[in-house]
Amino acid sequence: MTGSMRINCAFLLLGSLTLIPAPAAAQEIFAITKFLPDDGERRDGFGNSVDVAGNYAVVAAPGLSAAYVFVRDGASWTQQAKLDAGWTWDEQSCRTTVATTGDIVVVGAEHDEILGERSRGSAYVYARNGTAWSLQARLLADDGAGGDRFGCSVAISDDVAVIGAPHDDYGPVGSGGSAYVFVRDGDSWSQQAKLLADDGESTDWPKSSLDSPSSASSLACWLQLSPSR
Repeated sequence: MTGSMRINCAFLLLGSLTLIPAPAAAQEIFAITKFLPDDGERRDGFGNSVDVAGNYAVVAAPGLSAAYVFVRDGASWTQQAKLDAGWTWDEQSCRTTVATTGDIVVVGAEHDEILGERSRGSAYVYARNGTAWSLQARLLADDGAGGDRFGCSVAISDDVAVIGAPHDDYGPVGSGGSAYVFVRDGDSWSQQAKLLADDGESTDWPKSSLDSPSSASSLACWLQLSPSR
């Protein structure tokens, strides 16, 4: 089984992880690789968010407003690209979220300023052509507002991307949070749906739980998809 972990803003890829049930409870870990950017800087936040699909891994570095793509060849990993669109980040939150399918990378920029509205947020979609990566689209919520933090979490599977906006206000519910679904048609992306919890409350967002996605914020701020890819 392959897996990954984040330790102190450094991304380690576990090439092999074997778990043996009790009573012979033993663990074997092989081929630990430490990823470092070729232009890393102090306090760049590298490893803040990571994702892996097939032979591709993507690692966020919010302090550099960038994400790095690494590719595996046998037992070796090398940096293939640095994705940088100059998005806005906040030093206190130190967060940029990433997701990948191997051919597509989505980067969430929750503190992006849109039309003068701070932390309205956006998400950047990058596409791979061979070994080259280029910006394909910038995703925005069609009803976004300042402070929504659209892009707080991102997930992608095939041609569907989901972007969380944990501070989105809707109806009588304040800051109940929401998630937006975007679909790809060729090189174009469009918003298909906005997801809301039918029992959402204004205080949902600080009670988010990755293990119990029972509130709007669980979906919007900590949404993660684990498709077979």
